[in-house]
Amino acid sequence: MINSGDHYNQEQIDLIAESNQPHAFSGSVFYGDVMPIYHINPNLSGYIPSLIKVYTGLGLGYFYSKRTDEKLILNDTRRRTESYPASDAGVYIPFRIGAFKDLKSDADIGFEATFIYSPFSELDGNDLQQKRIKADMLMQFQFYYRIHLGYRY
Repeated sequence: MINSGDHYNQEQIDLIAESNQPHAFSGSVFYGDVMPIYHINPNLSGYIPSLIKVYTGLGLGYFYSKRTDEKLILNDTRRRTESYPASDAGVYIPFRIGAFKDLKSDADIGFEATFIYSPFSELDGNDLQQKRIKADMLMQFQFYYRIHLGYRY
């Protein structure tokens, strides 16, 4: 789920409407990425295994956002807004960091944070980029329980 929040004042909404851009949106983003992972403290032969293993990665991904945009109707004395469906797709750069603990069974439990950076500002449908950081960004946090299938090294 994505949502633009409610951080524009009325003057900013008017400027955005004059450019025929939406000032608010809500919807969903579907995405997938490819990323090599670097284990910061892997288990080494002859050493005591690490209790908590930490990893990080940088990759490349593709997203599809499906949302409802909201735009102010210009020259309307009652200042009404119109809502309409919209979608965009594009490339993003993910950065991931996480930590996990091996369990006695063939499983892990862990936590992961992912920062998604879309440099082309296509995620939200507003390409005016009236913000300090021009790119669109998302954050994702997840807890996981991973079961290993097959032979484990």
